[in-house]
Amino acid sequence: MQAQEDRYAVLYSKEVITLKKFEEYVVPIREKIHQFENQISEANLEKTPKNAILLPSKNEIEVFAKEAINHLENLSFENKQAIIRNTIGKIIGTQKQLQVSGSIPLSLYQNVVYKTNDRNCRSAECG
Repeated sequence: MQAQEDRYAVLYSKEVITLKKFEEYVVPIREKIHQFENQISEANLEKTPKNAILLPSKNEIEVFAKEAINHLENLSFENKQAIIRNTIGKIIGTQKQLQVSGSIPLSLYQNVVYKTNDRNCRSAECG
């Protein structure tokens, strides 16, 4: 493509074609070059592993943890109680141990997307 544009530039410099004709020939070529460059950059993005894009860095995790600790410490008793009630489903206590189980309802958080990676793997199919 670039060689073709260069040939038209030579014709224009030798005054074989006018500036208007030169632009008529060169503009579509430049648009195609731009389209190809966009396709190349999109293909390179698709090559990048999805995990590399989605995983936060260690520093980002530490900053988030510090902000979460500060925020949780400043919550009122009622808000802390609401978090506990929404996440803990069952508590079983014996003299030797306390077993707490629960879940975080992802439907409450719009920016959280739940996807399974190993849904159809052999261990999941066997139970």
